[in-house]
Amino acid sequence: MSYFFLHPRDSVHGRELARRTGLSAATAFRALKALVRQGWLSERAERHATLFWVRESPAFKAAKAAFSVARIVDTGLSDQVASDSKGLHAFLLFGSAARGEDGPGSDYDFLLVADSTSVSASRLSERLGRDVNLKVFSMSEWVALARLNPAFYRDVLTYSWVLLGQKPVA
Repeated sequence: MSYFFLHPRDSVHGRELARRTGLSAATAFRALKALVRQGWLSERAERHATLFWVRESPAFKAAKAAFSVARIVDTGLSDQVASDSKGLHAFLLFGSAARGEDGPGSDYDFLLVADSTSVSASRLSERLGRDVNLKVFSMSEWVALARLNPAFYRDVLTYSWVLLGQKPVA
C-alpha cells in the first residue's frame, strides 16, 4: 500500500509495480489482487496486462493520513520542534496531508502554538524534503484567531493530527 499512499493518483500495471518496489511480479500481483478484493484498489484488464489504481474512499484517506503522520514522526521532526520551542501547547499537521488528500507535489501544513519558537518552515522543509506551510501563534493569538476566523479554527481542530501537545481548544 505504501506505493499507493505515495502515488495516490497513479495507475500502474502489476509488472511495473514489481519493478518500482523490488517485489517479484508474482508477489506484487498477489498483493494487488488482495487489495482489490479488500476494496482498496480498482482494476481493469487491458490487452496484455491489468491496470490498478486507488479506489478513493474514507478508509483509504484515513489510512493515507496515518501513513503520512508515521513518516513525519519517523523523521524526528517533533523532537526538533520541542527542543526549539518554549511553552509549547500544540504542534499539529492539518490540511490535505491530514485529510489523506495530498499528492507527491503537495506541501505539509503545520500549526505550532507556543510561547516562543525558533522553528521555521524552511528548516522543517529541509528535514522533510517537501514544502512546508507553518502557521505559528502564541496561545493568546490562537484564541483571538478563533473569534476572527472561526472557519479556519474549526477546520484545523476538526481535520488535524496532534504531533505534540494537544489540540488547542480556545
